[in-house]
Amino acid sequence: MRRRLTEVFLFLQPLRIWQKKKCFYFKLSLDRNRYASFYESELPNQVCTWKIPLLNERSGCDMQFQYNKVDNLKIASKTVHRLILFPNEVFSFWERLRYSSMFGKYKDGLVLQNGKLTNMKGGGLCQLSELLYYLFLHSPLTILERHPHKVLSLPPLDPEEPYGLDATVYEGWLDLKAKNNTTQKYQILITFDEKYIYGTLCTDGEILYSYEIYNRNVVEFQKEGRSFIKFEVWRRKKEKSSLETIQDEFLYSQEVELTYKRTTSISRMY
Repeated sequence: MRRRLTEVFLFLQPLRIWQKKKCFYFKLSLDRNRYASFYESELPNQVCTWKIPLLNERSGCDMQFQYNKVDNLKIASKTVHRLILFPNEVFSFWERLRYSSMFGKYKDGLVLQNGKLTNMKGGGLCQLSELLYYLFLHSPLTILERHPHKVLSLPPLDPEEPYGLDATVYEGWLDLKAKNNTTQKYQILITFDEKYIYGTLCTDGEILYSYEIYNRNVVEFQKEGRSFIKFEVWRRKKEKSSLETIQDEFLYSQEVELTYKRTTSISRMY
């Protein structure tokens, strides 16, 4: 396979990264989207909430990187906490986080690069993008851009959560975007305690529906001596008052390589 120029001449990598970031933000300025940038006090009605443990003690990696990740998340979250999405506005993860440097300096945390875990300044921010993606999926907001992980290198923090709720981000390359195509305002809230990061989505209008994300056709298999899992992601839309299902929607299918050591096989089959 032909190697990229930056793989042959490593000294070119910083220049390429700088170039990609500049082009990325230049395109954002020209794409005619109106990006969310206004903050205000908390809206009254809670659409959904979710929490994720801050530390994964089963990672098998140096825990210092986990502690650094927590610091990184607290810096990054300040750019989205209390952010308002007005009707027809778009949320972009990197459009907001490019201002994060004013709230502190990122530390080295774990990132997945070329299918392998490594440490990088600002590592661990995917935990924030995944939290936001979960909130967007459980709301009427429209997902415009989301990228899955191709490799699962750490055991799930919650083995009971559905597969496929990940959303990887990489500045200059991979973004998370959602659009408010409704007539109501929506707001992101991010808070922390000692164990968890919490995400809440609020609105100023009436909440008519609830959403449930689940898997179908979960299959674990081996290929060329490597372990994979394949699954479908579905969403049920229910009336808030009666809990009656009014839509059962297929969202996407996904295949992920499993590279962490497991003691048991996957048993969730839907």
